[in-house]
Amino acid sequence: MGLMQLNSEGWNKIETAIAIIRQNEPPEGYYVADSGGKDSGVVVDLCKQSGVKFDAHYNVSPIDPPEVYQFLKQYRPETQWDYYARGFWKGKAGLPTRRFRWCCALIKEAGGIGRTKITGIRWAESSKRKSRCMIETHKKFPNTFFLHPIICWSDKECQEYYDITHIPRVCLYEQGFKRVGCIGCPQDRVHRLAGLERYPKIAHNWRAYADRYFDAHPNTPSLKLLGSKSTYWDWWLSNLSVKKFLVEYQGRLE
Repeated sequence: MGLMQLNSEGWNKIETAIAIIRQNEPPEGYYVADSGGKDSGVVVDLCKQSGVKFDAHYNVSPIDPPEVYQFLKQYRPETQWDYYARGFWKGKAGLPTRRFRWCCALIKEAGGIGRTKITGIRWAESSKRKSRCMIETHKKFPNTFFLHPIICWSDKECQEYYDITHIPRVCLYEQGFKRVGCIGCPQDRVHRLAGLERYPKIAHNWRAYADRYFDAHPNTPSLKLLGSKSTYWDWWLSNLSVKKFLVEYQGRLE
């Protein structure tokens, strides 16, 4: 399978995505979510090729690699920067986990209410996203819709698109990064620790956030079990449940 293979209508995947974008164009144009990553790059370029009306938006994140900022400024200056995450480090929700990634709602999912939002979401990215549909209605706002035109594309096909079009992408992909997302994200098991080491300022901010949260919530059961700020931090980096972490932690102490 590949991008250029034809479907029953005689179209390849690029032509199909462009047709879908054209067919669903709202009168006011699309709101395109541009994270600065490779999948966003594909959908932004597909929108340009389709000739539809759209405005692209980057939700400025204090935990994105600085290379993302530099890339967007240089290669996609038309993308609007939106600041929904002001006061991010003053949050009171605790460190995010794989089951409770409150930061996604604040950084990645904000904006575009009342619009049709185009994203680069793909089934191949995670098991959770395999349940998503190409066209969806927002769960909280029925006047807001999502269109995921490359939802059925594989990782290989996304790479093929860059090989075909030669559009630019963030340099981090050429440096071994498989994904370019939030530094410290518990969902990124591959590059998480390396990212925190590479960007010490962001790591410092996360650690300071963890310390403040620990001090402000002395009666939280899980924090009581962990016992100290340093153990709370070590638990977060482990990506384990509190129970499993404590078993392994006690084993190291013995």
